[in-house]
Amino acid sequence: MFALGQVAVGFVAVGQGAVGVIAVGQGAVGLISIGMGSVGIYWTGAMIGIGGSGFGGVIPLSPSLGRGVTQPPTVSWDEAREGDWVATRIGVNTTTRLQLPDGVRVNARLRKALIAEPEGAVQVQLGETEAGLQVDRVMRIPKPRWLKPNWYGIWAGQFAALVLLCTAYMGLAIFPWLLALWQS
Repeated sequence: MFALGQVAVGFVAVGQGAVGVIAVGQGAVGLISIGMGSVGIYWTGAMIGIGGSGFGGVIPLSPSLGRGVTQPPTVSWDEAREGDWVATRIGVNTTTRLQLPDGVRVNARLRKALIAEPEGAVQVQLGETEAGLQVDRVMRIPKPRWLKPNWYGIWAGQFAALVLLCTAYMGLAIFPWLLALWQS
């Protein structure tokens, strides 16, 4: 059940080379593994490694939708005051590139930055000046990962690599261990 040594194979394995369900070592292979070079089916922590998910220099094989982006709550233009966020769009046919109601200005430092921005949905934060409301900050609303065209190809590749890794782990690590356990 517990293996400790230079080359350790067991349910919990700790060694320079470790293979097990939980493996810790310089080279570790397991369902959960921690090591300099590590392969973990479910989770791995490694300088260089692959696994379902993990920490460090790990190539993740579990497809994910990525981190969720928390956006500030927005109000309508009618209710907008200083410090509020308002949803709008970047367009091509306006002088400021932002689709704003009459009387709302854009901070001068943002005008140059908005020239290079592509069209799309944004949120703007408003500030107050003597002339009225002014756009002080602009935040792009990111597209969800599943709407990006190459996400499904990446997901399929990750899933295929995870299935291959699970199959190799079962054949090379788990099956011989279970056979040795059965025969003893």
